[in-house]
Amino acid sequence: MVTSDTFQTSLWMSTAVSPPETKTLTELLDTQVVVVGAGFAGLSAALHLREFGCEVVVLEAKEIAKKVHGNQVDKKNYPYMAHILDVASRVSQLGENYEITGLLHDAIEDASKHPNGEEFKKEITNQIEKSFGNDVIEAIHAMTKLSSDDYFNDYLPRVKRNE
Repeated sequence: MVTSDTFQTSLWMSTAVSPPETKTLTELLDTQVVVVGAGFAGLSAALHLREFGCEVVVLEAKEIAKKVHGNQVDKKNYPYMAHILDVASRVSQLGENYEITGLLHDAIEDASKHPNGEEFKKEITNQIEKSFGNDVIEAIHAMTKLSSDDYFNDYLPRVKRNE
């Protein structure tokens, strides 16, 4: 009999080797190559560059997003990361910074709701800025709808100005 528990964990997930532990970027680094994105293409590029003797740093915005949103659910009780990934996917064709901003668009705002509140928000903001720069921070702030914002008169014009 097939139940909802039958497909909870794939064979691959139950037998895969755990990924290596990664470090959070906490300071500026001097490196030859920065690869943005730890997907198949990014990790493959990083591996080949290392084989040629290059110093490589891989940055991954999804890890920051997961750190903030990993345990959140939306109003329908779906994992909030589904929304985050959907936004990033929709803007990815516009370029790398747009995709990164899509992944992190709620990270700073939601970090303040963390049990450590402002301290966690500062940590996340610093991590985003060190990893992806001030342009991404500004884009995230532009995309954050404030409770005092009128959607058409405040929020949409601010998003449009931040190209």
